[in-house]
Amino acid sequence: MTILNPVAFRIYGSILLFLICSLVAVNTHAAHDLVSDDDPRYRQGLKIYADYCSRCHGEHADGRGRTVPLYVKLKGAQPSNFQIKLYAFRPKEYLANIVRDGGEKHSLSQYMPPFGGELTAGQIDDVVYFIQKVSVYIGKTSLQEMK
Repeated sequence: MTILNPVAFRIYGSILLFLICSLVAVNTHAAHDLVSDDDPRYRQGLKIYADYCSRCHGEHADGRGRTVPLYVKLKGAQPSNFQIKLYAFRPKEYLANIVRDGGEKHSLSQYMPPFGGELTAGQIDDVVYFIQKVSVYIGKTSLQEMK
């Protein structure tokens, strides 16, 4: 039986996390009561969040996505909980940089992948807008399934 060295373990763990995030389809469409249907930027951010972020950060933006057990096994930092109101006050550029460049480049989790090659600057701005809105209103309402 071969025991993996720590570097190989991190590499294989990263590959496994990537595969889980890539291959498992999630039908996540959460909506917020206080944000009306006439906020297209929020709706677009919601769609991007559901497609790219919810596997790790959770359907309800609570940091409890289905990949969390893997983070625990890898002893990595767990995904951020966007229900914490501090995200409403983080500078937009700071959040956009993390989404674009990934966590490791900003001294955060190595498992937060960079999305700059997949998302446009406008899409990144929309998902940041969504994250900040969720953070502001989460204590006042609940997230619901969107139809």
